[in-house]
Amino acid sequence: MLKTRVITAVIGFIIALGAITFGGLVYDVLITLLALLGWREFVLLGKAKRVRISIIWGYISILLLMIALACHQYIIAIAILVLSLFANYMLCTFGETKYSMSSVSLSVFGLLYIGMGMTSLLLIRHDSIYMNL
Repeated sequence: MLKTRVITAVIGFIIALGAITFGGLVYDVLITLLALLGWREFVLLGKAKRVRISIIWGYISILLLMIALACHQYIIAIAILVLSLFANYMLCTFGETKYSMSSVSLSVFGLLYIGMGMTSLLLIRHDSIYMNL
């Protein structure tokens, strides 16, 4: 068991180091995949606690957010984040299938938690942001 974890950690470290070194599209794709994987894990945690979370809208929101940031469209990325939070809240509250308030709040929190955390990692590597300062 420990041997498998160590091998996985070493392979993950090599992939992360390569993506950080190459930067650009390789890094953006890796962070986007990690964000989508993070949303999946968040949904599974909610399912274990018997809380329904809108799965597809989270994937779409995170993917659009990451694509906008990878294309250096920062204002559009902020608009996507705000609109996705609002749309997620409205869909969960007034959609065909009613969600409980804990589901809505957990879904909004998950989008903020994963979206903001992974976009921070994406923006750290984009040094073009700091060139205009």
